[in-house]
Amino acid sequence: GVDIGRHGIKLVQVARDGDGAWRVIASAVRDIPRNLAEDGPERSAFIVEAITSMRSQAPFVGSQCISCLPAGIFEYKNVQMPKMPPAELATALSWEAGKRLGLDRSMVRQAHYDAGEVSDGDDKRREVVLMAAPNAALEEHVSLLVQAGLKPVRVDAIPTALARAVLADAPAEDETARLVVDLGYDAAKVLILSGHRIVFFKTVDVGARTVDHGISEACDVSMDDAAEKRSIAADDPVVVEARTRAVKELAAEVSLCLRYYSVTFHAERPGELIVTGGWSTDDSVVAQLGKALNVPVSRLGEAADDARSPACAGGSALSLRQRAGTGRTGDGQSTCFLPESYVRRAARRRVYQRYAAGLAAMVLVMVGLGFQ
Repeated sequence: GVDIGRHGIKLVQVARDGDGAWRVIASAVRDIPRNLAEDGPERSAFIVEAITSMRSQAPFVGSQCISCLPAGIFEYKNVQMPKMPPAELATALSWEAGKRLGLDRSMVRQAHYDAGEVSDGDDKRREVVLMAAPNAALEEHVSLLVQAGLKPVRVDAIPTALARAVLADAPAEDETARLVVDLGYDAAKVLILSGHRIVFFKTVDVGARTVDHGISEACDVSMDDAAEKRSIAADDPVVVEARTRAVKELAAEVSLCLRYYSVTFHAERPGELIVTGGWSTDDSVVAQLGKALNVPVSRLGEAADDARSPACAGGSALSLRQRAGTGRTGDGQSTCFLPESYVRRAARRRVYQRYAAGLAAMVLVMVGLGFQ
C-alpha cells in the first residue's frame, strides 16, 4: 500500500500471521519537507526519489501497489436522489456532481457510494455519497507511482481504505453501526458505517495543525516551533488550551454528522468511536473527543505491529485491499475509485508522454549539432 499525504509518505506491506491477524511485514515512512510547494515540481521529484529509496531500504516484495488519492483533491457530498435504475442513477449523479460540487463535469472523474434507501413519510429516495476529483490530479498521482518504479493496480478513495481497515475481521453478517474518525494533521475524516455499508463521509478542517496554529498565535512563534512545542510540552497551559479548543470544535462538527445520520436513516447513533491517524496517538485528544461525544472510544490497531495501527494507517489499509482479494466493503459497494483499466491507461499515457518528450529533446540536440 502506498499512502502519499500532504506531509509524508507511507509504504506498508502486510500478511496474515499464524493466528490469522494482519501483521506488517515491511514498512517505511518519510516526511515531506514543508518548504516544498504542494503543486511544485520539486515536491513531485522528492516523492519519486523518496519512494524509490524507501523500497530499497525495507524488505518489500514485488512492485505492484494499491494507492490512495489524497483527501485534498476530493470533493464529497451526501445527496438524496429519486429511486431509479443503477445506470440512470450514475448518469444523474454526473449532472449532480457539476451542480452540487460546482465542478466542470468534463474535467473530473466522479464516483459514488449507494448508502441505501431513506424515507421522509411516503417519499422513498436513495441516499448517495457523491465524490469527485480532477482528472489532472488523478493522472499526476498515477504518474508519480510509475516514475518511482511501481505498478499501480488500483487507486482507492479514503472512505473505502478506512472502511476496509475497520472491517478487516468483521463477519459478513455484521450490521453494527460504527463511527470512525481519522485524525490527521490538516483535517479529520468522519466516516459512518452501517454494517459493511458506507453511509456517510465528510472531511472536517480540524486537526493537529489547528492546535499548532493556536500555539503559534499565542506564543508568537512559527508553525514549526509550535508543532515542536505541542510534541514535547503536552501539559503546557498554552498547548492544553489550544488542544482543548481544537477538540471542542471537532466534536461539534462530528455531532452534526451524527445528527444527520440519525435523522436521515432513522437510526440510533453508533455506540462506539474508532479513531486512527497520526493525531490519534495523542492520548489527551482521544480522551477529550470521546468525552465530548459521550461514547466509548478505541484506537484502530492498538498493537504496534498490527497492520491497522496509527503508525501504519493509510498504507496498510490499502495493502489490505490487495491481500484480502476483495474490492467491496459489502452490499455491492465498490471500494475502488480508479479501476485497474483506468490506472493502466493513465500509466501508459505518462510513459508515452515522457518518451515523446525525450525523443523531441534528442531531435533538438541533433538539429542543433547540425548547425554547428
